[in-house]
Amino acid sequence: MRRFFWNGESEDESVIIKGDEARHISKVLRIQEGEQIILCDGQCNDFIASVERIESNSVNLKLLERVLENNEPSLNATLYLAYTKGERLDYAVQKSVELGAGEICLFTCKRCITSGNDRKLERLNRISVEASKQSNRSKLVKVTDGGSFSDVLLSAKGLKLFCYENETVSIKTIMGELSNDVSIMFGPEGGFEDEEAKQAIDAGWRSVSLGKRILRAETAPVAALSILMYQEM
Repeated sequence: MRRFFWNGESEDESVIIKGDEARHISKVLRIQEGEQIILCDGQCNDFIASVERIESNSVNLKLLERVLENNEPSLNATLYLAYTKGERLDYAVQKSVELGAGEICLFTCKRCITSGNDRKLERLNRISVEASKQSNRSKLVKVTDGGSFSDVLLSAKGLKLFCYENETVSIKTIMGELSNDVSIMFGPEGGFEDEEAKQAIDAGWRSVSLGKRILRAETAPVAALSILMYQEM
């Protein structure tokens, strides 16, 4: 069954969906009244729902039963991604959500050649929603703007990994230290400056390498998450 996200609000097991999701149900997929779909509240709660009524700008549904899914990793990985240009950032967000990222926080640093705005964040969150649906996830991964490099250094939680191209210590050395919460930071197209690496280490981040080869900014998050999520298999 098709998966859709809603805000979790219901009244007597009835749900009204409006906006993009309603249009996707009625106009794009042409789902009919009486058909069943899966509704996700974005907080790992899934429900089978029946389409009761389709109107011009909304879809009314009835919650039938809760579905117990086991699609989410036990590892809560928060990704801190430096802003990169256009499709590179789109790709990094899409694939990170598919691989199991818990949250994605964007930031600017010295070598960034672009920054964020409301329109960009809106587009990236749409990409996140579609990636969650495609990969059968029950969690809605939010993409937020964390501000500057200095700001995000202090906002991270759990084991903090700073992926740095000039590091020689492999990320595999921390596999035995994984906790439920892991924060992973990645630089922009030109990488981090040495001064930034020192600042991160002084703030309690562990500098790690993703291998002997230099990875593109959009490839590094995919590589790191693949390594970490291997522990879930």
